[in-house]
Amino acid sequence: MSRTPDAQLRERILDVAQGLLRSQGEKGLTLRAVADAAGTTTPTVYKRFPDKAAILVALALRERERYVRRQAKRRTLEGAAAGYLDWAIQHPHEYQLIYGPHWHQVFSKETGRPGRQWAQEKLAARHGGKPADYDLVATALWMLLHGAASLLCQQPTGPTAGQIREQCLAACDRILEKAPHFGMSFPA
Repeated sequence: MSRTPDAQLRERILDVAQGLLRSQGEKGLTLRAVADAAGTTTPTVYKRFPDKAAILVALALRERERYVRRQAKRRTLEGAAAGYLDWAIQHPHEYQLIYGPHWHQVFSKETGRPGRQWAQEKLAARHGGKPADYDLVATALWMLLHGAASLLCQQPTGPTAGQIREQCLAACDRILEKAPHFGMSFPA
């Protein structure tokens, strides 16, 4: 009798890997530990993920997709900016996973930049022009938010954290207000 493949095994492996990463850190994330916790064999895990880096990239891509779906429900750019920081504060492990050592694979040409595209569309709807006209503004907003979020992931509470969050959001508000006055797209 032939064996039937487990359709949910990949997700189960990723769920287990994420749990191990949270509880034991990257050192505790071995393919053997993942296999044991997922109720499968190490060779089975290797068939789906050739190494730990492949699991980390898959986790980061999955988490990024979940985050983008949540952010796309935001109605305003201001709400998205606050949501970005708040999500990073509430999910520092996931934030650091997405923007960690494998970020270049998470944000490759193949995976696209749906968050930046969404921001460009919102900017064009607010200020006129085409979404592509706002590439520089959307990039500046992301860089500002990412810098603040990276700091907040390290120290998410306290007066300094509150100041960083509020000052970042105030700077984002000013950029959004003045977006048409910036050189809107990158030079060709």
